[in-house]
Amino acid sequence: MFPVRASVDSGASTSPRMREMTHEAPTPSSPGINVIGILSTGTGLGAAGRSTLSVLNARKIAHVAIDLGLSGHATMEPIPTSAPRFSALSGLPYGVSVFQLNPDSFDNLVLRWARRTGLDRESTLNAIVPFWELPRIPESWVPLLELFDVVLAPTRFVHDAVLAGVSGEMMPNIIEYPQAIRPPHSAVPDRTRWFKNRADRTTFLCTFDILSDIERKNPWASIEAFQAAFAGRDDVSLVVKVGNANTARHAERFARLRELAARDERIALMTEHLSRDDLWSLSASADAYVSLHRAEGLGLGMMEAMSVGTPTVATGWSGNLDFMDSENSILIPYTLIPVSDVSHPLYAGEHGQQWADPDIDAAAKALRSLADSPELRARLGEAARVSMEERWRRQAVPGVFDELLELAASGLTDTPLHAARVKAAKRYVREKTYSPAAVLESAKRTGGRLLRRVGLKPPYPPDHFHWGPPEILS
Repeated sequence: MFPVRASVDSGASTSPRMREMTHEAPTPSSPGINVIGILSTGTGLGAAGRSTLSVLNARKIAHVAIDLGLSGHATMEPIPTSAPRFSALSGLPYGVSVFQLNPDSFDNLVLRWARRTGLDRESTLNAIVPFWELPRIPESWVPLLELFDVVLAPTRFVHDAVLAGVSGEMMPNIIEYPQAIRPPHSAVPDRTRWFKNRADRTTFLCTFDILSDIERKNPWASIEAFQAAFAGRDDVSLVVKVGNANTARHAERFARLRELAARDERIALMTEHLSRDDLWSLSASADAYVSLHRAEGLGLGMMEAMSVGTPTVATGWSGNLDFMDSENSILIPYTLIPVSDVSHPLYAGEHGQQWADPDIDAAAKALRSLADSPELRARLGEAARVSMEERWRRQAVPGVFDELLELAASGLTDTPLHAARVKAAKRYVREKTYSPAAVLESAKRTGGRLLRRVGLKPPYPPDHFHWGPPEILS
């Protein structure tokens, strides 16, 4: 249990008011959840939002989905809910809103959705599910997190990072929100498709998105450990799947990775876009998954690999320790070092923070032991699969969303502190709405819309991601 926590019994039985919610027309204070986020994107935040919707479906808790990315994206995914979808942030039907967004998204939210953020309703309890990878949240996040009544901490690591950065009377309640996933039916191995003429080799898989900071993901260490483990051997291979590899601002770092991989014919870089179903299949096809990351808020790639029974080797530090231990995976020792040489702008400003430097020799030994022992791979893979399945089952019992609904019903939104948060949110929106950036954004949006209508500007490309309601797409 986390040190700071809402004083609500998460195992309490459903209240009469909650039991009646399916028999009443929703009002802004009705018991239920408004889930807000970039729910259809193939990002980690998108996956977390879809997981929340899956849990609400399984729990039969009334909810609606508000997908802030309403247009094409390179990895658009189906939203797993039969609940109504809203295309506006005004008039939300329920008394609890859960934002599946990081605080640094809120400037875009205000710029693209004008004054509609969903934070300005006195009768609504607002919660946020932030993901962060370093021991302390950025200073720029603090005033934004203080706008929320509740922070749903997806891991203990994120909880501690929030606690290290936010204090004082505006500090939100912090409630544990353990993350869990369930593999889709498409998560079946297809080694011939993915590994082609290397299908008979013992294949290790490393995956990351280059937009998530290549230095934090640290694929260099996975390559170094692989080469140290298997000098002179041709019965093994390493597949490195890179998302958004062609992003211009990361071209130099990707070129370095490509050059490193090209020196070893056993290493294959995979850069084509894959759907979520394809990524699941790829993960299920590998003999083992490796993540020698420097820091993770959660570690979705590891969680997915383990859930399909792929034995996993990972740095023994940060958010992945919520679901990894010595029984279901191989954890690599590390040394904490100062954060440096980052490509993500938020990390660049985080002076004095640390992250992990994994032990390459220990990682090489782990990879070698897995390659040489099918029995070890089978045992670890099954332990991983069972632990992930049990983790998902625990989501099906009364938990975090019952706590949120009980908090809303208990009168938390009637307190002076909630009123202060709403007032601060309105002030934040006003300041952002009339900022030079907002004026410029509005002018660009209006001008672009007019030019597209008269045919003087081409339509948006299919892989363009839009922040904002449908009317900005016309």
